[in-house]
Amino acid sequence: MARWHPDACRDHPELCKEMAQRINRAYEVVLSYCENYEYPFGEEEHKREKKRTYERWWRERFGDDPLWGGTNKRREG
Repeated sequence: MARWHPDACRDHPELCKEMAQRINRAYEVVLSYCENYEYPFGEEEHKREKKRTYERWWRERFGDDPLWGGTNKRREG
């Protein structure tokens, strides 16, 4: 960002402004993705996941999916 920051880039101010905006938008997209990711990677989540069986993990994510679930009904377990 330092290279494209409008205060530091005086030769091409419009280009620098555009690039800084694009970088900021990309940062917002990545940050939003990380904050809203469906499967967190925190320590507590990891501890809970270790206790789950593979089959239960699979059913929770793909249980009713016609391609990956293997069944049309979601099983409780």
